Amino acid sequence: MRPLIFLILFVSVKALAGQISVDNAFERTKGTWRCPIDKIKKIDTQLSSPGFNIACFPRGLTIQSDSCVYAYFVQPGQVVVVTTIGSGHVIIIKQGTYYLAYSGLDKINVKKGDKVVAGQLIGQLAEVDEDVFELELILNKGDKSEKHIDRWFCSDFQKLISHPIN
Repeated sequence: MRPLIFLILFVSVKALAGQISVDNAFERTKGTWRCPIDKIKKIDTQLSSPGFNIACFPRGLTIQSDSCVYAYFVQPGQVVVVTTIGSGHVIIIKQGTYYLAYSGLDKINVKKGDKVVAGQLIGQLAEVDEDVFELELILNKGDKSEKHIDRWFCSDFQKLISHPIN
């Protein structure tokens, strides 16, 4: 019986060490992410959908375009959720204990279980208003929301936040 307990402990410690290693690799990318769309109209750190600025909802990043553009993954990971909310698709990728949600997608190019890489095509943005297309991003570590997802992006991208792009 005792060898079994030690084996279970050993396997648990190895798994935890692997998880920490993946999290550390993810955290080293902070400040380096590229913009997930090519044609930006506006970037805001408040989710633009009505009702989403309530304290119980996580803060995210909304990126607007005035044309239907393609969206790309900013980080590698595994697709763990593909679902529909309203008329748009939501994709969640996982890397270690981090979860990154992409919502506001019309057409998608991935399915649950796919392993994805940074720069890979996710799909096409959905139109939320006349000539307004939005991609919303939310980052969580475990069950806690990352309050400053904008800090994960490169400095050139951060300069554009909350300023309309002409």
